[in-house]
Parts: sequence; structure tokens; C-alpha cells
Amino acid sequence: MPIGNEYFQIIASNQYGWEHVSISNANRCPTFEEMVFVKEMFFRPGEVVFQLHPKKENYINFCETCLHLWRPSGINIPTPDISDILNKYEFCSQKSIYRQGISNGIKYVAIYNPNWANWQDVCKIKQECFGDVEVLQYHINKQQDLNEKKIILLWEYQNNFTLPAKELVL
Repeated sequence: MPIGNEYFQIIASNQYGWEHVSISNANRCPTFEEMVFVKEMFFRPGEVVFQLHPKKENYINFCETCLHLWRPSGINIPTPDISDILNKYEFCSQKSIYRQGISNGIKYVAIYNPNWANWQDVCKIKQECFGDVEVLQYHINKQQDLNEKKIILLWEYQNNFTLPAKELVL
């Protein structure tokens, strides 16, 4: 499927209680903007999906350039108040920086990059800030995801719904 000037392989499935979309490119990981585009294409407005940054012991990487979007079937994913966090920060930097915080008892990291942080940078910051715990990167809606401040948020997983089994990543 073409997105911009690139072609991506996109596989969508709905099985074992999970709606899942994998997005890959032959040469690189999808960008954040491309992930938001695919989310809007495959999920209804208002449906929340997430990218999972698992514990290292559950990490599977069959394809270096593939990312995944997940949504449990028939369950509303509880999400923190992301708009409050987005309104909290004003980054005026030419380089990638991040800030840590807690909102309603949930640890988060706000990552800023003037060109949107890439997957490798997000993973590095996740490891620095959260260590070996599960972290979610929510995709809520195009306006909040592609916010004008260019902030990506990572949230510590709160065990308020079951995560997909690592065997589902194909």
C-alpha cells in the first residue's frame, strides 16, 4: 500500500480477542506520522489503539522494520488525560528532549522532537525512563496524536486490561 512516496506491507487481523495491524517497509520502520495515518485508515474515529513496548523477556522481532497497532476487541481501553499533558509542555528546542512526570498516579514520558522522534529514539528513551516494564504509546485521534507541539507520550502500563500474548506477533 502506498503512503506518501513509500510502499508498506500492511496486515490486519482480528483474532483471539485482538484487533491488530502490522505495518512494515522494506528499508525502514514506519514514521510516527505514517503510524497515525494507518491507525486512521483501519480503526473508527474515537477508537483508541496502542503500540506496545514490552518487557525485554517478551520482545520479539521477526522483522526489523515492522511496527504494530493493537486494540482489544469489545473493550474500551482506559486512557489517561493526554490533553492535560500536551498542554503542560512548551518545547522550544532544535533537538530531541523528553520530560518525565506523573498524572493521576501513572508515570509518563513526554518526548519532543522537531521532526517527530523515530522508533529507535523512542525505544531508547523508554529504556532509560522505564527500564524493563511494559509501556504503552496510545493512538487516540489524529488531532492529539499529531499535535502541533510534536510530542509523543509513553505511559506505564497499569494492568487495567490484558496485553496481547507475545505469540500473537507474527
